[in-house]
Amino acid sequence: MKNWQTMAATALLGVVMLPLGATAQTAGGLRIGFVDVARLLGESPQAEAATRRLEEEFAPRQRDFVTRENAFNDKRARILRDVEVMGAEERRNAEQDLRKEERELVRERDEIREDFNMRRNEALRLLQNELLGEVQTFAQQGNYDVILSDGVLYVSDSMDVTQRVLEGLQERFRSSQPRR
Repeated sequence: MKNWQTMAATALLGVVMLPLGATAQTAGGLRIGFVDVARLLGESPQAEAATRRLEEEFAPRQRDFVTRENAFNDKRARILRDVEVMGAEERRNAEQDLRKEERELVRERDEIREDFNMRRNEALRLLQNELLGEVQTFAQQGNYDVILSDGVLYVSDSMDVTQRVLEGLQERFRSSQPRR
């Protein structure tokens, strides 16, 4: 009886170990790389160009808002300075005007922030697609079987191909720029 249990345990162990052995043999021939997507998003010229475009796009609205905000702050300071010499009705009207202008400024600031976030997210999606394409091109040209990214807890420097992908992005960016 014990012999039968020992044979069953050995067979079960063999069945469990079989896939591990097959995986180890297959894994030996795999070419694996790792890409730090956050680094690509932070250092690629495409990301820098997208950031510049967003800043340029929103600069006029931001300047206009700052001008209006400064005018509001000047008006508020003037009213607070003169509040003692104002009549009750004049004071009430001035306070109502200030509250109304302040609400409009808050609404406008929120609107600018929402528009900026929407455009930033749109630009980020486009940039992520471009980065993914570059990683796929790199992997195919380098005969990689797997390129890993987020969620990896440790990667040796020998597997990190981020710098080489970044160089490809830089080259692609240079080649897409008009000649001067």
